Amino acid sequence: MNRFYTLMVILTVFIQRTTAQETYEFEWKDGICNYTGTTKTDVVSEDALNNALYLLWNPSGLSRPFLCNKPADSSLLNIELVQKEYVNKRAELLQATFPSGVFWLELQNTRLKELDQQFQLRQLAIQAFKDPQVLAKKKKDKSCDEFVKALTSGDKALLAAWKKMHESEKLSHSDPESLQAVFDKHWNSPEQMIWAKIEILRYGWWNCVDQSATHVTDFSAIEQQFKALFSEVREKCD
Repeated sequence: MNRFYTLMVILTVFIQRTTAQETYEFEWKDGICNYTGTTKTDVVSEDALNNALYLLWNPSGLSRPFLCNKPADSSLLNIELVQKEYVNKRAELLQATFPSGVFWLELQNTRLKELDQQFQLRQLAIQAFKDPQVLAKKKKDKSCDEFVKALTSGDKALLAAWKKMHESEKLSHSDPESLQAVFDKHWNSPEQMIWAKIEILRYGWWNCVDQSATHVTDFSAIEQQFKALFSEVREKCD
């Protein structure tokens, strides 16, 4: 091996080693505060930081419509579009690079489970709007049976459940008179039964089953682990 080649090898190794340990700054925002963290590329890559921030800490989640606010919204419910969004987001979550360590691996797995369950429930919600009987055929949380029975036991049961839910909500509402006026308008509407189904599905059944679904809630732990990826974090709040 000649001296020139040996020198080139040494320089190449030195450059690679220097690049691997390059110090850089990463900026992010949380509420009214802006943060600037200092770290090195051999600790965590910028891509891994971005993915941890936007896919694990603050993911956008599924956004396609799956419940109605009003009867006209039924035309927006499309299982194929919800499925397409789910497949894309799941692939992104699986293929992304994250900071190394057990914490981030477990958080990725939890986010995958959360996404899977949200897709399954949203798909079921769309199916249930068209045919509520699907709820009776699916495995479900027993605590939500009252809403399933209301949706699958005929008009009289559905209307009774809607009225009961309304009266319960009115007790703690800041403006019960306004709430009553909206309810009366929908109750006396030609689309009364559709309104009843919308209300029970959205505010009864969905709120109930979603409580039992997997959700990431310990954001303080994520923040702590994220900041630990930096040798220094500077904070500036408005």
